[in-house]
Amino acid sequence: MLQPDTCFVLDDGNGRAVGYLLGISETTSFVQKYKDIYIPYLKSQGFEKPGLDEPTGWNENLPNALRHIMYNPEVMLHKDHPRLLDEWPGHLHIDILDCYQRQGYGRQLIERFCDSATDQGVKGIHLLMVASNDEAGKFYNRLGFERFQNTIRFVKSL
Repeated sequence: MLQPDTCFVLDDGNGRAVGYLLGISETTSFVQKYKDIYIPYLKSQGFEKPGLDEPTGWNENLPNALRHIMYNPEVMLHKDHPRLLDEWPGHLHIDILDCYQRQGYGRQLIERFCDSATDQGVKGIHLLMVASNDEAGKFYNRLGFERFQNTIRFVKSL
């Protein structure tokens, strides 16, 4: 909706989605567009922000946890690491079903996003990874990403 030219879907050959990559060429402006356009859209669709007294933990109330994330795009700005957006302003999120992993699809999706981001003048991209996903960390390293300051963030210059 906000930047469709850098979002890609992997299908199984029969039109069923089995993975995706959502990419953003410039995070700061994306967060502003998200607040100006997407949050009002969420509200128009009946997705309300959880109340202050409602649990928003992953294990307590998953729907509230997801709504909490949807209403807090500022976390994408990594205020605890300002250098991150200065040097690697683009970011991506990738998910592929387990049975479609290790077949080169993730590499293809990331390479396609990197090509598109490069065409848009993006100088670098970043991503976050679940800390316990060691295999994903190895995968990102093989694609030229480096761990950012011993965090769960990975960066790649383009």
